[in-house]
Amino acid sequence: MNIITLDLNQQYQYEVLSSLKKELDIHLDYASIRRDIYNEGDHKIIQSLQNELFKESTIVEYVDTILFAEKIIEKSDIPWSIDGELLKSLADTELTYLKLSDRNCSDQISVHKRRKYFYILVNHFNSILKTKNIDCAILFETPHTINTNIFYELILKKGIPVIKIEHHQLTEHLMVVNSDINPMLPEGYLETKSKNEIWDSLDDTIKESYKASNTFTQMYINNDKKHIIKANFLSYVSIELKFLRKFIANMARGLFPFLFKKGLQDYNALSGTQSPFAFRMSIIPALRKLVTLQSYYMKISKEVDINEKFIYIGLHMQPEKTSQPLGMYFDHHFLAIKILADALPEGWKLYVKEHPNQFNSVKIPNNNYRDKYFYNAVSNLKNVVWVSLEQNSQQLIDLSQIVATLTGTMGWEALQKGIPVIAFGNSFYSACLAVRRPMDLDQCKESINYLSSLSKDDIEKEVYRYLHYYNSQKNLVKASNSELRFQYSNTPRETQIRLISESIMFNLSKINNT
Repeated sequence: MNIITLDLNQQYQYEVLSSLKKELDIHLDYASIRRDIYNEGDHKIIQSLQNELFKESTIVEYVDTILFAEKIIEKSDIPWSIDGELLKSLADTELTYLKLSDRNCSDQISVHKRRKYFYILVNHFNSILKTKNIDCAILFETPHTINTNIFYELILKKGIPVIKIEHHQLTEHLMVVNSDINPMLPEGYLETKSKNEIWDSLDDTIKESYKASNTFTQMYINNDKKHIIKANFLSYVSIELKFLRKFIANMARGLFPFLFKKGLQDYNALSGTQSPFAFRMSIIPALRKLVTLQSYYMKISKEVDINEKFIYIGLHMQPEKTSQPLGMYFDHHFLAIKILADALPEGWKLYVKEHPNQFNSVKIPNNNYRDKYFYNAVSNLKNVVWVSLEQNSQQLIDLSQIVATLTGTMGWEALQKGIPVIAFGNSFYSACLAVRRPMDLDQCKESINYLSSLSKDDIEKEVYRYLHYYNSQKNLVKASNSELRFQYSNTPRETQIRLISESIMFNLSKINNT
């Protein structure tokens, strides 16, 4: 079986592929990988597994050779292998590429130039697919860099089967699927069974994980809280001091780069390679903008009345895979917010809360995804209120009529509390029928009407049905999908690798039988 895989950068990924090689005799035809310095896990083990998996016929590309502008240009001499029809069919992919490329531009680059890079990469990847007879793509998440997403969409257009590993918020679980969009429940699945009957029929492992607290998630929540600053006069001083510290540290890294660990600097990948000092100078305006926006958000947001009837939507930190590409047409939050605001029942409010990590000055690309015009536009919508970062998100979920998100984990938290969800994107819990995914205003009104009619028991039953079906199809796997998660897991590493491999093989068999 000839396999393609993208963006390998973790030890467990190589271990899974090695396990599959032993069981299925797979041949890795193509792999894009990170350089050793950026890999997570034991570097010696990774190198050993690379030697085992990469044969003479394997095309191996380092991610930076298909990411940086000067490296992309080098591929412009490849004979043209695509036609107008294929390019036309990739129009949505091109749009996604242009959105994703905001992560990689430290200065403004014309759309024309970015499209040039897009066409070169499409041609490059298409040429690879023409020379290889690929049976399947095995991917360890939805590809979401500007280069891997193009290759992924091209794979889908060619009809090449895909197996994807994705994260899941069920404690110590991940998800394995054999399609781009997560599978939905078959019509009528366990519909006649009661909530308790479905719960009793769930595997003990699923029940234990569902009830267990997610230590890993709590760690991220606690880390995000560190970025919340209380709104008072001193807090604005604190923000300015934070900028000053960051400015000094940034200049030190530019003037004395040999004292610091080398970074990939992918933020300016499409801007062309710069000296460390030039790069550090180029990001100062972005740092200043993030600080300014944090102060502005503190001024326009407030503690909201939780006794009102309200829908609560928490924004994603951007850029992230959860909004681009998984948020799909709603990756710009304003569209989702506007549809929700227009669909509100009489007397309801829409409470909108920014992600606390959006103003993190370490995450330079974040500055491209918010501005004062966005905050003002939302403020001007009827019955819409910006929520202070200090207000407790768990309380807002608990007391909301509906929780709305693109694909966020807060949707899963809401479902576990018996709160219905509107998820605009391709979330890991979209298959649950206590979740609605409206695409326009009329569908949003229908969704609010339907979800409002559900009782807590109804929602719990739908969550149990969802878990039962995904577990029966081996979509849920008690395993980790990152080296960091392995550190927090109580399940032996060898067991997790075996379980992931078995689920991939099961999903491969389903593909082969269709």
